[in-house]
Amino acid sequence: MALEQKRHRVYQERDERAVRLGEVEGALERLRTGGGVSQRVAGDRLQQLDAFDALLICGGQGPMFQDFRHRDDLKKALLHFYLARKVTATLCHGTSALLDVRLPDGTYLIDSKTITGFANVEEDFADAAVGRQMMPFRIEDAAQERGANFVQAGRFKAFAVRDGNLFTGQQQYSGRKLAELIIAALGD
Repeated sequence: MALEQKRHRVYQERDERAVRLGEVEGALERLRTGGGVSQRVAGDRLQQLDAFDALLICGGQGPMFQDFRHRDDLKKALLHFYLARKVTATLCHGTSALLDVRLPDGTYLIDSKTITGFANVEEDFADAAVGRQMMPFRIEDAAQERGANFVQAGRFKAFAVRDGNLFTGQQQYSGRKLAELIIAALGD
């Protein structure tokens, strides 16, 4: 009987993994086809963002390959929050979403702003670990080309900065520091 229970548990765990995998595959398909939540941010939907006090674009490697940098819906949402003087925040590779956001006067939102994100020293480390260039571009280089004062604390050190209502965290270890800055600002 114990063998039968063990076999049942193995099949049940396999079925649960298949369901979770199906959910992940469905989410990836929605992202691939533009059916994600952020795709719906247009026109009237921008006003619905007014119900929120902060916008945080998280990182990981996804933003680099889902092309957050060129997504008009994200750029509009980021600009909407920034112009409303609300907390506008990014973390890690999520900072790529800020790179091409332009203010109404045509200048880059990050021009003359102090920001951070996944830094070149971290990209160098990741590239060396796998033996090839991982990312399609480097956030630090692109930010500096846009006039940003890109700062970082060294490889994989927790670090976040605030410049007005623009908040950025260097990488995954910076989440807590970024959250602390955001919470303090929301308390103002």
